[in-house]
Amino acid sequence: MEFHGIIVRTDWDSTKNPPRPLGNTPPCKPAHITDGMSNTLMIAEKRVPADMYGGGHWGDDRGWLDGWDGDSMRATYYPLAPDVPLEGDPFPNSDDDDRDYGYCVGSGHAFGVYGLMGDGSVRPLSYDVDRLIFNWLGTRDDGQTADPS
Repeated sequence: MEFHGIIVRTDWDSTKNPPRPLGNTPPCKPAHITDGMSNTLMIAEKRVPADMYGGGHWGDDRGWLDGWDGDSMRATYYPLAPDVPLEGDPFPNSDDDDRDYGYCVGSGHAFGVYGLMGDGSVRPLSYDVDRLIFNWLGTRDDGQTADPS
């Protein structure tokens, strides 16, 4: 499986003896960010169910050291949305469901989220951003550039 963000899952398999590469995506270098560092989202806030801020949701139950699950990873192919309780439909007008909640970018802010771009700038991203454009922002090498504002 290949990953196309700036921070990518390692291709190293430490369970093999001796440990060796899996053949997945190699670590990202600046030369791999062909869409431009200022056009590529590197880090953003994570969506957490508003009724579970104290913990308990699978996407926010162990912290940063849990590795590559919802505690520390989000994906831009899921919708950008505000934190809402899991009661009812957390994805109105969407085919997504609460199983996807732990992979979404989001926040408790009324306007949207803050995102750290590859060039080190921090930009606000509106909840109203088109889902396709949001995915372009999270992909470093698709040939699509979008103004994060």
